[in-house]
Amino acid sequence: MQNKSNNDTHDSSRILMFSQREIVEKTFSKCAIYEFQDIICKIDSVRIIAPKCKSWFKYGVRTAQKVAELFTSAINPGVEKLRINQDYDLFFAFCQFPKE
Repeated sequence: MQNKSNNDTHDSSRILMFSQREIVEKTFSKCAIYEFQDIICKIDSVRIIAPKCKSWFKYGVRTAQKVAELFTSAINPGVEKLRINQDYDLFFAFCQFPKE
């Protein structure tokens, strides 16, 4: 898999892909998604952004879900923020469930 640095601004990639590899627990239900991401990386020039969780993420997830249920707003449960400084031709984001 071609996983480039999040800070690489001179990247020649055409595709930007958001992956939850570092956020979601490794389960069998995610295997097909990760395999598909790997295939796309082998076919074309892809930059994967896979933000990491902060230390309090496991507590923030439950709080963020409760806030989302009660109000029409969302809060960040503890995922690092990334800045994209380049334009891409295509963006992929894989979400299996609405809460993702």
